[in-house]
Amino acid sequence: MDDEEDFHSLNKGVFVIPFKGAGDAGPSRPLDAVYHNVNAAYARAHKDYEEDRAEEQLDVIREWLERCDAPSVLSPTFKIRRVPVALMQGVSPEIPRQLPDLTRATSLSGRDLADVGTATRALAVGFLGEAALDAKKAGRTPLDEVERWWGKLRERPALLVHVEQAQLVPTTVLAELVYIVGLHSIPIRLLFGVPSVSTFLAGWTPLDPSEIDISVLRSTRRPRGAVGAVLQTARDRSAAPITISEELAVELRAEDDRLGGGAAATLKSLRWLVLRHSRNSVLAALSDASEENQPAALQTLREALASEEADELLTLGVSPDLSYTQNPAPRLALLQALSNQDAFLPPSEDHDALKETAMLHSLWESAGKTVNLWDWLEGFRMMILSQKRAEEMPDPTTPSKRAKRRREEEDEEEKLELNEDEDARAHARFIRFVEEARLMGLVRTRGKKGDDVVKGALL
Repeated sequence: MDDEEDFHSLNKGVFVIPFKGAGDAGPSRPLDAVYHNVNAAYARAHKDYEEDRAEEQLDVIREWLERCDAPSVLSPTFKIRRVPVALMQGVSPEIPRQLPDLTRATSLSGRDLADVGTATRALAVGFLGEAALDAKKAGRTPLDEVERWWGKLRERPALLVHVEQAQLVPTTVLAELVYIVGLHSIPIRLLFGVPSVSTFLAGWTPLDPSEIDISVLRSTRRPRGAVGAVLQTARDRSAAPITISEELAVELRAEDDRLGGGAAATLKSLRWLVLRHSRNSVLAALSDASEENQPAALQTLREALASEEADELLTLGVSPDLSYTQNPAPRLALLQALSNQDAFLPPSEDHDALKETAMLHSLWESAGKTVNLWDWLEGFRMMILSQKRAEEMPDPTTPSKRAKRRREEEDEEEKLELNEDEDARAHARFIRFVEEARLMGLVRTRGKKGDDVVKGALL
């Protein structure tokens, strides 16, 4: 990427784009609307696919609920009640919002169901709200409260409980939850959303399989199909003015197969490529050129049209840095910036805070395996004093003055000290850097000795 005032690259795949308010945004470029429309076309393709997938899944769930309410063909001598349980792979994010249109339903997150008590409580709160919490005071269980509430309804519809990411719930909790639901007379249907039905069934064992009417709901549209829908739109010139090449489409599909990021990761890569094209392409250079430079930019555009790279003007190709957008390394980027600050900071600008950070990092690099915090802080103060002494006493120009200068330095060495505000600021900067270094894994505590820290391994 080219270096610009509002776009600085820290490392491959890690970028900082400063925020600009409406007042200082400056004039817009002529091609901004084009790139905005390209991104909007990609996002619209993903949204349309998800809406169609959600509608198809709702139809499948509606048919399953109708089968659960249908009378049995067989006439057993005694009543057999089995809990309807359905498994659906790759449930659309739009499903929880649209389930109440089918019947009375609530959605529970598998991350929040750590035990049976929490699961039954969350189920009751989903139907009754905060009123379900009063069941404990009355000596009733949450499901007993739901049963009393359901019995008072004029119309008694079946209740649907959708468990999102059911694979995150402990298997024993799910088994006990299904068993407890079967003990009550409420018609509850359980819908488990899982990423893989076969993997889920391999690790889930119900307490009483004979009391479960299990179904596997399938739809023709898969979550990974959204990647194909986005790429198909990206290759259609009528849908987006800037298309992608065949090589890039193959690369994005291979990246999705390897990492499994889905449409979100593909859209992220496409947005980065559009941003790169808006900064580096010949078209972007022509739109940004001033009136004096427009003839030269126009000549560059003519040469590009006459060359073999004419198709790349409105086509996104494979970038060598594309893989870093999927798996950036911010920690390594920060370490590289701290170790080589001159390559990232313009020399003409004054960066006092960043210079102090570079001082602390250099002291950390020069230390051994164990770093004493007091020695580290004292070394930081001495470096600030040396910088302050150099600023207050400029270098002499003649040899005679150089000797006099050396004597003055020896006399002033003991007199020059940090004032109270400077010392407090240096102490605050030191504490902040040590805490950030601890979060980055550069240092860690060493047992009971609070003054010493151990340097972390550089990965």
